[in-house]
Amino acid sequence: MSNFTTITDLHAALQAGTSTCVAVTEHHLNRIKTFKHLNAFLEVYEVEALKQAEALDKKKQSGATLGKLFGVVVGVKDVINQKGHKA
Repeated sequence: MSNFTTITDLHAALQAGTSTCVAVTEHHLNRIKTFKHLNAFLEVYEVEALKQAEALDKKKQSGATLGKLFGVVVGVKDVINQKGHKA
């Protein structure tokens, strides 16, 4: 998996089939594990993230229209409440 420097680069790789949302998500999860000692993330929802990535890959395969942030992995700051997760 390449280190994408822009969302445009990521989208090009996803469209070309040289990467998948699952691969991108796994890459970021591995980076979080590698740098766990920095305590940058209080909680990581690995299973949920991978399920969502799989769903996005299926959506792409179905030919659905993809949004501008399709496949982008984000970290949510702990001051933002997220339904179904600790506040």
